[in-house]
Amino acid sequence: MTQLMTARFNVKVSFTGLFLMVPDAEIPAKVALVCPRCDADAEQISDADRRPVDVTRFGFFRRHRLFVTYDLSNTLPPATVPGSNKGVWYLSSSDTASRSALTFDVTSSQTGLAFGPKVASRVPSLSSILGDLAKIDTNIVDHQPPVSVGGQIIIDRGTLRTPNQATETNIELTKWSVPSTSFKTSQGGGQGCDCQPTVRTQTLTHYLILEMNGVESFSLVRRRFSDNSTERLALAAPENKTVELAISHLCDINPLLWRRDDYRRVKDEDFKWYYFLLDSAEQSNITLRLNDLEAPIPYPAGASGGQGGNCLIARSSPINF
Repeated sequence: MTQLMTARFNVKVSFTGLFLMVPDAEIPAKVALVCPRCDADAEQISDADRRPVDVTRFGFFRRHRLFVTYDLSNTLPPATVPGSNKGVWYLSSSDTASRSALTFDVTSSQTGLAFGPKVASRVPSLSSILGDLAKIDTNIVDHQPPVSVGGQIIIDRGTLRTPNQATETNIELTKWSVPSTSFKTSQGGGQGCDCQPTVRTQTLTHYLILEMNGVESFSLVRRRFSDNSTERLALAAPENKTVELAISHLCDINPLLWRRDDYRRVKDEDFKWYYFLLDSAEQSNITLRLNDLEAPIPYPAGASGGQGGNCLIARSSPINF
């Protein structure tokens, strides 16, 4: 009897939007991408468990949606929809029950997680902006995280890299002005902003790309925090072909990144959602030490840019998980 060979294919996952990359402090080849819960306008999120900092300082917030886009021809069995070959799987909505973790169930000879050489330089760290105030709430990577977390994605296999501008010309790298606010002790003994933050220009990416090769089976598994119920999406491709999908956490005014004539670059207010993932004591410190100044955030240098350009990926210091 002839044994059937399992087709081996490749997987390419693009991440874009508000994802905080949290390295595991004990396992270097493991990271979590944590989504802040961005499901309400500023006027609606003043409850104590969501809003321990002053809303007037942090400004206006846009709601975001976490979702997966994929090719229907890669589903098992392949699906078709008249007029489109794209599927969309929404992982977050306005209700707290939609908060969930996403993992990859992979059968592959490839083990471990490697990082591209430019990840550290093109993904801004919170500590480079907030200094010693950038202390993350260590519970955001828990099995049941606090309500400030809208989603988690655990990655422990493949290669995580930034876009290659030579071959991935549809993904833009742009220059941003990145502030670094330092603090000093005032004459009265209290802590205050020095009011002269250092600003540097840095090339940043809105995308991270995860690649896995020699894959025999691949599924996305969603686990809801509320009841641990799971849902699965299995994807596959012919021998040596590639399953391409995108996982996005973008403003709900244009989450699918449709081309817009009225698009213009604006100051990156959405970056402030990350500050709700800080330890609650540090959020209070920001309120006290900024002395009515705005919280520092990156902003675009120049006028050109692509869609969704104000939803930058960021990274934190390592946490045990």
